[in-house]
Amino acid sequence: MRGVYIGNNKMLISPIWGGKLIASSNDRSLMPELVIHGFYEIALTKYFLKNIKPGDTVIDVGANLGYFTVLAGYLVGPNGKVIAYEAVKENCDLIQENISLNYINDRVEIRNKAVYSQNKTISFFETEMFKGNSSIKKHGKNYFDFFGKEHIKENKVPAECLDNYVEELPFIKIIKVVIEGGEYHALLGMQKLIENNKVDTIIFEFNQNMLGSDSILLRKLLEKWRDEYSYYFFTLNDEGEEIVVDLDTIYSKPVIPLVGMKKISSESGKVAEVFNSNDIDRSISKKDQMVHGILELSKTCLEALEFVESQLNNMTWKNVELVLNDFIFALNKLEQFIHEINLGVFSDITSDRFELIQKSLNQLLIIISNKNYSEALNVIQKEIIPVYSDWQKTLSDVLSLSNN
Repeated sequence: MRGVYIGNNKMLISPIWGGKLIASSNDRSLMPELVIHGFYEIALTKYFLKNIKPGDTVIDVGANLGYFTVLAGYLVGPNGKVIAYEAVKENCDLIQENISLNYINDRVEIRNKAVYSQNKTISFFETEMFKGNSSIKKHGKNYFDFFGKEHIKENKVPAECLDNYVEELPFIKIIKVVIEGGEYHALLGMQKLIENNKVDTIIFEFNQNMLGSDSILLRKLLEKWRDEYSYYFFTLNDEGEEIVVDLDTIYSKPVIPLVGMKKISSESGKVAEVFNSNDIDRSISKKDQMVHGILELSKTCLEALEFVESQLNNMTWKNVELVLNDFIFALNKLEQFIHEINLGVFSDITSDRFELIQKSLNQLLIIISNKNYSEALNVIQKEIIPVYSDWQKTLSDVLSLSNN
């Protein structure tokens, strides 16, 4: 055990990396992990330890009780800077107590605000028991099914965008964003920082359920940053080491606790790693790369359909429409790629199958707009998924034969 009760509903914790932390004994999110293990999010903890240097600037968005704020405060030293954003006043009080307890007031700034895409006052839903689950997004049925009974109060809180720092801060080493579904708006509000090359690394939580319809908008933003500003994406292993991934891989998962993005640079040695990600070697032919991409995209499409099938009753009409329109766009891309690599008669089969699927999708959108979810589920399960799954299996067989 790494913690002890010290009265007044507070736990004193000894983190594995040193220092001291105070946590609320009433919290059921971070506090139990810290008391039992002395750390929280070991992968990100090790990433901070390996990558933050004296003199760096770090921004901790969704700082909670200040675990990563205090860790970063130790690592940046007296010549560095840490800015902690936390919308919950009770948590801000804990952060202040923790930075004082560790004698790092000289380098840490606390801002009792949410981070958003604009400077404005927004609604904020504060959780009472699981204090790390507060969000700008209203908690739905899935949340209560998973976490059980929980009191949530809606507050109005000030919010600001990180682009406010574009003139003030010369360079930011790491921005950590873990805000339970608010990640899209937080990232959107740092566009100027990205354009002006002011950020080395952004690490954020990826939860498609909490993001809701913002998930699709987030993808478009990440694609833009990848294509226009040469960012690559990664996850972290338990040693805090980067594992390079692409957006298709990220979006094939409903939840990834930590996704990182970083600008490609020859100095970091990441150019070759990005080209070689997902086991694609640069020596492989263009056709083989396209085959790999087609297979990955076809799997992602099926997972998108299965996601709609499982979450249909919990999704708004607009969210379903967005996902299905993305699916239709992906089908068009798949058909285009298959024609490009010249798979003979299978190209014609693809066109026929996709035409059937397209008709069923148009029918499905009409049914869902009328809120007839049982009939919509029937169309998905009996008309769309079987046709698509059968086509995908045939695709795998054809591509396997074409590579032999």
